[in-house]
Amino acid sequence: MYKNALKEDLVRVVEDLDGTVESTDTIAKLKTKIENSSTFESDPDFVKTLIQNCIDERVSRNEREVTLEKQKIELAKLQLAKLEKKVELQTAKNKALSLNPAAKVEEKQFETNIENMINKADHKEIPITYGYTQDPFKNRSQNFKPKIKENYPQYLERENKNCFICGDSSHCARDCEKRFKPKESNDHIRNRINVNTLKVESEKQNSDEFANLQYVSIFVENQPVTALIDSGCQIPVLNSSLIRVQTPSEEIITLSSCFGEQRMVEVKPINISLNQHSSGLSVRTAISPTVGVERSINTF
Repeated sequence: MYKNALKEDLVRVVEDLDGTVESTDTIAKLKTKIENSSTFESDPDFVKTLIQNCIDERVSRNEREVTLEKQKIELAKLQLAKLEKKVELQTAKNKALSLNPAAKVEEKQFETNIENMINKADHKEIPITYGYTQDPFKNRSQNFKPKIKENYPQYLERENKNCFICGDSSHCARDCEKRFKPKESNDHIRNRINVNTLKVESEKQNSDEFANLQYVSIFVENQPVTALIDSGCQIPVLNSSLIRVQTPSEEIITLSSCFGEQRMVEVKPINISLNQHSSGLSVRTAISPTVGVERSINTF
């Protein structure tokens, strides 16, 4: 329990256990205080963990201090190497000046010229008038000003002045009357596609109640069926009594009538054709046990 523990670790443990530490306490006395504490008697594992944490924290703190000292030493070495380079450079410079004394005078004169240029630049001012900086090149020499030919035209006149909208030579495009003329509508142009259509036959076309109902004769699974054309339908609806061969449904949907009635129905692929014994087309159809007209199909 006390492996690798120092006196400072035991002192900290005694203080954490609300014990008193005296300057004359030895390691043995500190161990006795720890083992006689009420916390150790009730939970010795906790005290052991506390001792180990104090040891680990001290070791980690010492490692950080060692790493920091190493970094300081490395920084000092770099600074020392930099100073050594400066000393070597100054030594070589002094040796060169001792061999050629005239170079020292030229170097001093060069440094003086540099200082004079810096001082002049510091005192150079550009006057400001009404908040705007004056142009320092306003009074530049005439030799640096661009030369402009007096007879050079400012713009080129176009020989052909025909209007590119209507082609008339009496005016330009900006004055053309057809400039803002609305374009002809292209609504009359439509893509024409040849499609097969059904002849509508309805026995109740003359009735006022069913004046808008239209029926067509089709074949569902080679069975003749009278179909009601309903422009409000989003999917064909077929009476379930017309299905002879039961096939698995693709999904289940909810049909809503115009009166608010709703019904859960299956959706199946049904073969619908215009002629009997023809291949026809496979149409996704809602199968309902009750449809308004017997042996009928509602479509759109």
